[in-house]
Amino acid sequence: MITKKEFFAFILAPGGLKVEDKIISGESEVVPIQVGNNLPLKFIPTGIPIHNIELKPKKGGQLIRSAGTSAEIVAKGIQRRGQEYCQVKLRSKTEYLILAACRATIGKVGNSEARLVRLGKAGRSR
Repeated sequence: MITKKEFFAFILAPGGLKVEDKIISGESEVVPIQVGNNLPLKFIPTGIPIHNIELKPKKGGQLIRSAGTSAEIVAKGIQRRGQEYCQVKLRSKTEYLILAACRATIGKVGNSEARLVRLGKAGRSR
């Protein structure tokens, strides 16, 4: 008998994730920097590919969610309006200032060959 409520959620599968890999979501630097782990931007080192980035804390991932995409943190510790921000650079060279408390997942989104699939006719997309 299970006493506490179990919670399961779907995630965006990062490229390179295997079947038995453990995914950890945490709030501190104790969480290892491995593909699939989710942690606040302030604990992710610069230059590592990230995806599924929140724009506001606790709102859920809104940026970099399509197949094969990623972004990287360019700078951290930028102070604006009394809060700490991180500068994130997307593949399109667009740069965002995002609160350091917002979360992101480490790695590139999987299924990078999705754009290469030919449907052939309109009925196959339905």
